[in-house]
Amino acid sequence: MAESTKFRILGFNGLRALCVIAVFLSHKCNLEFYAAPLGVWTFLVISGFLIIGELHGARLDVEAARYGVGTALRIFATKRALRIFPAYYGLLALLFLVRRLYDPMGNGLDFVWHAVYLSNYFSAFVSPNLGSPFGVLWTLSVEQQFYVLAPLAFVLCPAVWHARICICVVVVAAAGHLLMQHHGVSARDIYLTSPWNFALIALGGAAGILMRAERYRAPLRRPLPLLIAMTIIATYSASWLAARVPDPIGGFSTFTVSIALALLVAWIRCNQESLAVRLLEWPPLEYFGVISYGFYLIHNFIPSRSIPGYIGLANYPILGWFIGALISFAISVALAHISWRFYEKPILGLRARLLPKRVELPKVAIGAAGSPT
Repeated sequence: MAESTKFRILGFNGLRALCVIAVFLSHKCNLEFYAAPLGVWTFLVISGFLIIGELHGARLDVEAARYGVGTALRIFATKRALRIFPAYYGLLALLFLVRRLYDPMGNGLDFVWHAVYLSNYFSAFVSPNLGSPFGVLWTLSVEQQFYVLAPLAFVLCPAVWHARICICVVVVAAAGHLLMQHHGVSARDIYLTSPWNFALIALGGAAGILMRAERYRAPLRRPLPLLIAMTIIATYSASWLAARVPDPIGGFSTFTVSIALALLVAWIRCNQESLAVRLLEWPPLEYFGVISYGFYLIHNFIPSRSIPGYIGLANYPILGWFIGALISFAISVALAHISWRFYEKPILGLRARLLPKRVELPKVAIGAAGSPT
């Protein structure tokens, strides 16, 4: 499949699909090997690659006098709101209506924290239940917190500064991450609230900006960078066998695998005709990447461990566990498809009426949280 599909980067939806599968297996099947963190971190890198790349392009348009700063910010905010808010707030509204199912004691789920995108701080410092279905919302909060200020930084500052801004964010975030470790902040709280989560977005953004220049793309058109990235990622994943800790927050190992994830994403962008990208473009996998945002939001609210009791497999733990996870996956996929087909996609169609008519509309690379351009 040629790169003539100018509206999206080939392979990204497939990569998102693999990431959300890793998260699902971690949540529903207790898959270790840092599967969930690697999936989440890859989402954040892809988000930065696409969205900071879009902000960089918007600044270039401002500098070319195609439109003003206000228009650029309006375009970004409108596209972001139409892609992220409907599914997110629709889910929160539905969960609020049935909140007794998730909060039978009436202790309060503090929907306000989730509504204002502070779920990561709620899970870290207010609620002890990261393992609750609401735990997945923290990653959305990280992205929205970053993109509150990012549009101003990238649209107002000259485009030539953008890669440097990303690098500065990475350096400051690394210092903050190490400082949290030094002061004995728990691994769980660091995982949820470390500034390194912002650095992952910035790493993706730096990669997206640099990949616009041929001198940076050329070295990546070889198998070696992919081999290096995958070796680092595999080694990091396998290190769980030695560490056996739930949250991988060791400073230098986290930094190294984060750079490897950015290298992987950049390699996919630079090798659109490769076999690896063609495999990622397998239609079922690619479509799963399209609906992966909805799937990610929904999957933790679909129970799997209680299913065996309803289908007569309570006395067969292994078979019941497998069938329960499979049914939960199928229900989550079906609901994500329905949400995309009849709710999210039609709302995205409103962009044509809401965005300024004189600005050409590039299509989004649709996918998981934080994935649209």
